[in-house]
Amino acid sequence: MALPPAAVWRRLRALPPPAWAVAHFARFERTWLEALHRDHAPDEPFPFGVLCTHEIVCRLMPGLPRRGLRAVAGYLGHVLGEHRRAAAHVRATVHVWREVVDRLAREHGVTTRTQLDAWLRDVAPARRTGREFPLPREARLSLPDAPGVYRMLGKGGQVLYLGKATSLRRRVNSYFQHRRHGGERKREMLTQAWNVEVVVTGSPLEAALEEADAIKRHAPAYNVALRERTRRVWFASRDLDDVRDAPDEAHPLGPLPRSDALAPLAALRLLPSSDPSVWLRALGLPDDRDVDPA
Repeated sequence: MALPPAAVWRRLRALPPPAWAVAHFARFERTWLEALHRDHAPDEPFPFGVLCTHEIVCRLMPGLPRRGLRAVAGYLGHVLGEHRRAAAHVRATVHVWREVVDRLAREHGVTTRTQLDAWLRDVAPARRTGREFPLPREARLSLPDAPGVYRMLGKGGQVLYLGKATSLRRRVNSYFQHRRHGGERKREMLTQAWNVEVVVTGSPLEAALEEADAIKRHAPAYNVALRERTRRVWFASRDLDDVRDAPDEAHPLGPLPRSDALAPLAALRLLPSSDPSVWLRALGLPDDRDVDPA
């Protein structure tokens, strides 16, 4: 369960100074931190310095096709799962920050905050003139001109995407032709793909069958179709206070697509029945009595 904002602020303020907040696209996270500060300590100066890994990446790795957190973390070897969760994003940001700190020290001799400030000030974000994909060009050009299934792999061997092809060489190389880069999701995946593995099949039909089985087996984050997804339905009690994933005598209402599907109706029980306008407003319906007949 999420902590209330006041408790979050107390934990943040307990950090020993100097405290620095590291975030990807920090201008958005700083707004959130400043709102917490105004709500809980408006008479104190803002206590945190804010560092943006996106600003650093734009200078340190200017050729990346995508520079969002998911793409950068995957490029650096930390592939995020399909679901967007705050804790997973925090872990990804920690990984990106550690890798960035190491590269800054090795490649630019930047080891202190003062040096980092000077580097950010003196090094402008490079204008991207092309896209530098981590998958080696020779690896994709050497693929067989035959039907089969291909797997785009992350730095640690994670399966990012899986597809079928009548010609593995033509299909995989089509991803890297400029006119086929299109789509944010595709470029995000290609930013993380360090290798490609293929399975040659006897025919395109065999490739299609193998693709369906392999997607169910690996569940790649960038495949949407053919995924096995657990579908659940819910059944509610007569008083709407409880739900179960199977019907019984105490839970006859259903099936429902979500566990909270009847929550608005449950809330109506708390409204006074003597005033119809209250019910109408709760349901988002107009009250004809409020309309001026003129």
